[in-house]
Amino acid sequence: MRQNFTKIARFSLCFILALVSCEDENYSTKNETLIQDNKITEAQKWFNKSNPELTVLKETKKIDWDHAIVTDGLKGKVVEVPIILNDNIAVKNDDKSITMYNRLMFIQDEKESYKLSHVLIGTKKNTFDNNDKDFNFYKIKDDFEGSITILNAKNEITYNHDVAKKSSSLVSKIKIDEHGCLALCLMYSDGSYDILFIISCTGSETANNGSGTGDIYGGDGSGSVASNWQLQGYINQSDPAAFAIDFMEQFQGQKNQVMAKTSFYLMPWCGIDVFVVQNKNPGKPFTIDAVTTDTWGLTLGYTWTQDAFTQNTTGNRTVLTITGTLTYNTGIEGVGNVFSSNITYTVIINNTYGNIQSGTRN
Repeated sequence: MRQNFTKIARFSLCFILALVSCEDENYSTKNETLIQDNKITEAQKWFNKSNPELTVLKETKKIDWDHAIVTDGLKGKVVEVPIILNDNIAVKNDDKSITMYNRLMFIQDEKESYKLSHVLIGTKKNTFDNNDKDFNFYKIKDDFEGSITILNAKNEITYNHDVAKKSSSLVSKIKIDEHGCLALCLMYSDGSYDILFIISCTGSETANNGSGTGDIYGGDGSGSVASNWQLQGYINQSDPAAFAIDFMEQFQGQKNQVMAKTSFYLMPWCGIDVFVVQNKNPGKPFTIDAVTTDTWGLTLGYTWTQDAFTQNTTGNRTVLTITGTLTYNTGIEGVGNVFSSNITYTVIINNTYGNIQSGTRN
């Protein structure tokens, strides 16, 4: 009898704990839903009050607030709202095989205002779901293949990135920036179209190809990455040109050697210093003896490895090519996902004097 009572008591306790746990989970879910609903309402009120002048809004039939997507990360809460264009209206570039899906994106600032952007998701696949909550500012699905373009409130392209799905061995990239202009178009049944409004053109005075001014779509803003293309996105956002060029007449007291130095960005917050030791050859061009690199500003999880260098001399001009690998490890001591990108830097050296003239990331 005593044993039965004990069993009943234990069962009752487990049942109560399970019930409390379910209630806590339900409360947490309801609370998160309420927070998301509030963020959507706040963005909608701001939008209605500010009356922005994005070109795409001229031909928008519906702003689908019912399917708004709210995500949270280091940039804070981000609200994305799918928009449905008027009948027979589409955003196009010169590649007719690309279908463009449109969203409005709201990122709140410290002044309780919002940075409004027009997000264009371009893909050749007709299975993309623009209402998919798992495709958002902080996360892009691994099987997505296409491009992400972001325009600011002035219709300037602030970010443009090509995405190749991880599972694909063949990289099939869609490059919007190679196709001139993005335009709102009136579509006809035979596939032809008339341009109604030019949204933005790359190469114009007002266009920006996304080389460093925009937020990275699909990244969490911390510098951490979840895919190779996100890593490449950070690399592309940094200035590719060499800077802080310097020259030392003697290298470590060696009268027959000189050292030239320059710096490059790896990503917007970090980079490498390049040291080029050269041998003096009386009456002949300087020759490169050694090339080393040293990192600065790298954050947790990142490593840089210099792989090789080559030199090619023509007249008084030596072209130094440096190859290396930037790696990000999501775990500790080799445990976790590893993402990497090969990087090539080119340095132009005047081999008559040994000084660096210029350099760029390829």
